[in-house]
Amino acid sequence: MNWIKNFSIVFIVTIISVKCADLMLGHLAPESAFGINERGISRSLNMREINPHFNAVLWPSQDYIEGTDSLKRDGYLIRTDEYGFIKNGNEINFSDDVLKSIIFFGGSTTEQLFISERSRWSSILERNLNEIDQENSYIVRNGGFSGNNSMHSTLNFIAKGAPLSPDYVVLMHNMNDLGILRLTGSYWSTPSKFSLVQVQESSLYMMLRQIKDILIPNSYELLKRNTSNNDDFEAFRTQDIVDIKIIENQFRRSLNTFIDVSLQWGAEPILMTQFNRINPDDELFKKQSSNMVNSEKYIKNYARLNNVIREVGASRKVDVIDLANLIPSSSEFMYDPVHLNENGSRLAAEILTEYWTKKLRL
Repeated sequence: MNWIKNFSIVFIVTIISVKCADLMLGHLAPESAFGINERGISRSLNMREINPHFNAVLWPSQDYIEGTDSLKRDGYLIRTDEYGFIKNGNEINFSDDVLKSIIFFGGSTTEQLFISERSRWSSILERNLNEIDQENSYIVRNGGFSGNNSMHSTLNFIAKGAPLSPDYVVLMHNMNDLGILRLTGSYWSTPSKFSLVQVQESSLYMMLRQIKDILIPNSYELLKRNTSNNDDFEAFRTQDIVDIKIIENQFRRSLNTFIDVSLQWGAEPILMTQFNRINPDDELFKKQSSNMVNSEKYIKNYARLNNVIREVGASRKVDVIDLANLIPSSSEFMYDPVHLNENGSRLAAEILTEYWTKKLRL
């Protein structure tokens, strides 16, 4: 036991000596001798995306299924390319003549996790355009990610969209922006999960998380589900709903930011309104909003943000694809208040195919 005691004393003394020497060196040496990036808290912009080269079959949870009226509990293939865009599953021999590129950005309604790979509108649209015009090539990328708002999409376009020099970038947001802005009034006041700036975790924390992901991913998720209420906005629930004028102002600025950034990098911006079943006559929405504070106001505010999209498009002379009006507000096309089922995805693909056929004069 003596050797353990002696070793512990030597170890502690060594650590203290090294730390004292380092503090003395820091006091005596000029500040320029040390990198400021290694001091304080490391922060970065929060690039919310599915990891590049992701390949998995995802199953909707039972809780998620209970919030729908037609979604099947099945496995859905999700794969991403080297940039983190969702693959379309198409086997297309792209020609070398002309390559037209379209990128869609949005939240889960663009991502379409629980739609089969080749039934997502981005996949169908890509096949349709290449079948209609076989002399040229068209590549369609899906940059949607669950929970993202329009500011996240702008960051994603800057980080990974602009370097690909797309011809068109399409933005569809409403619900996620409204969800944050109505409770906080700002894109910068959010739960950490949705923050535009994230704090970098320590190397030790990241190592422990990787070990957890390898050893006990299922046990951890089960424990988390049973011990947490999973309400990211719990801290904001007691606040008054933000006035629509503040919400609208923030949303309008965000849309204009996306347009400005897209134009500066040579891509034509296109806006889309968000299809939905958010209306007082929809049984599923009434059920889900039964605990919502002032659901009538939410319905009006949601409709107002779709109008803001139309107004910004008109004022900036940017095309608006009005999916909110073109896709019926019905369970026939959506399995919950905002997510398309396969019928709805096919209808969206038809609408988008018709739009680009006219636009490109195919």
